[in-house]
Amino acid sequence: MLHKRIINRQVNKHFTYKDIERCIKEAALMESGVVPHTDAIVDGLLKYYLEHPREERFKYALTDFALKFVKLLDNKLYSPYAKFPLRDTFKKLADFKSAEIKSIDDFNRWYEFNFEGNSGTVIIDHLEALKDYVNKAIDELNVYINQDQDSALKTAENVSILFEKITAKSEEIKDTLLISNSLDEEIEKVVNYFLRKKNSLPDNKTPKQKEAHKILREEYDRAVEIKKKVDDFFVEVEYKLGQLLDRSAYASTQLITVQDNFKNKSAVRINIKRLLKFTLEQAKFSKKEGFLLPEQFPIKSVVTERFKHIGLVYYEEFGLQKSYVIEPKTNEAHLKSQVLKLDTELTRQENTAKWVNLFKKQLQKEREIDFSNHFYDIALKENDTLIALKVGFELVEFARHNKEYEIKIDREIPESSLSQNIALWKMKIIKR
Repeated sequence: MLHKRIINRQVNKHFTYKDIERCIKEAALMESGVVPHTDAIVDGLLKYYLEHPREERFKYALTDFALKFVKLLDNKLYSPYAKFPLRDTFKKLADFKSAEIKSIDDFNRWYEFNFEGNSGTVIIDHLEALKDYVNKAIDELNVYINQDQDSALKTAENVSILFEKITAKSEEIKDTLLISNSLDEEIEKVVNYFLRKKNSLPDNKTPKQKEAHKILREEYDRAVEIKKKVDDFFVEVEYKLGQLLDRSAYASTQLITVQDNFKNKSAVRINIKRLLKFTLEQAKFSKKEGFLLPEQFPIKSVVTERFKHIGLVYYEEFGLQKSYVIEPKTNEAHLKSQVLKLDTELTRQENTAKWVNLFKKQLQKEREIDFSNHFYDIALKENDTLIALKVGFELVEFARHNKEYEIKIDREIPESSLSQNIALWKMKIIKR
């Protein structure tokens, strides 16, 4: 409604909150009569459908997405191709003649301007409009199947009009398939023309002929590419035409259903009239007792069906049971062991950092450390060989990443290491 008013210049391109509120009220009066909250609708439309203009922050404007969405709905509801003959569109496309193509540029122009950018788009849109038309016709037929209000004459008239329209559309679709075959033949001739040009050069080619052959091969490849795109287009067209034919066939079956319902309803009405006439002829009337039927009148028993009634217990409160939080039991032994492991690891990290800092200070003063002599002292004092290993690893990483230091390793195991559980090479860290 806003877009329509902007086009009719009833509302400015940059409209106000009051304009939105007015449109919402009018739309609500046309439908349910209940006016929704404008704030909630505006909040929902902002970002994708509405935006604030840069110059006027307190006004609103339709976004590009909203304009495209309105255009899509407009084409779907009021398609410009719905009444345009499909046969004429295909004839315009099939007017293409292979004799008019003298170069690959001519073929390119025909494809880009006449086919892809014009007739092809029109045909696809037109087929969608035709499908909407047939679906709408089927919906109308379904209404006629289930209705009882209209007279028989009016129903027959409406059904006959729909049948004529659907039959005409089906015949038009069949004709278009024949027209598309002629276009395919003409395009095949064009491709063969470029193939003959490519094969016309001799096998023993000069450099100039090789260059010409390369150009002809590219022209042929482009012609084959265009033919493939046209073939893919008609595969899609045939798919959509197949959908239309299926829907038209379904519409024909619905027409048969309408005819059967028409016959059955007519037969029921005729039999009811006969029964009423027979009953009135056999009945007698008295002021005291009204209409009376003779004793010999064949009165049928009323059709009945036995059933069983089950009474259900009524519960005033019926719903899901409450779920209670159950606190998990604590495994004290496991918890204590994990806390002990954590304390041991933290102590090990602290002692490792302490020894590393000590050796770094020592390097600054003495400029050299023989770590193989200190390893066993650390393990003995801390009563933990892993701390000594971590200290050695940290010092090696420190020296390796610092250009001021170098690591000197002699692959010789001292005699003092042979009596230990862990044997070490001689390793010195020297400050340059």
